[in-house]
Amino acid sequence: MFRHIALLAIVPVAIAPLALAVVPAAGATAAPSSQRVKVISSCTKATYQPKSYIFFCADGGAGLKQATYAWWTVKTAHGSGTYYFNDCKPSCAGGTVHEQAAEFTAYRVRDTKNHGELFTRVEVDTRHAHHVFQMPTATYG
Repeated sequence: MFRHIALLAIVPVAIAPLALAVVPAAGATAAPSSQRVKVISSCTKATYQPKSYIFFCADGGAGLKQATYAWWTVKTAHGSGTYYFNDCKPSCAGGTVHEQAAEFTAYRVRDTKNHGELFTRVEVDTRHAHHVFQMPTATYG
């Protein structure tokens, strides 16, 4: 019986430092600009902390605008903004663009030849839906 009590006393102590490592420090400083992870958010340029994202370069039918950031690290970036999308009803040309408050997280860093390290996935959460977008690793145009 005492062995189980002793083990339970050790587990919270061992896990507590791990939980603290998940949340970036409030006063964390950004990496030098030469070491910052970027994202190709507008199809044509790799950017650090962009104010907007286009998720479909072909038609711009979905994206994020007015992006602000709670943190931006070498592994993830998290923030909030306004998610917009075209419902394509009755067609994409005649569709209605909807806007919803959203939180988003950029992640899955990949090293690229032309742009250095880039976030290649962005998850967007609204009150109504959860979306995962694959971001480009090369620019267009």
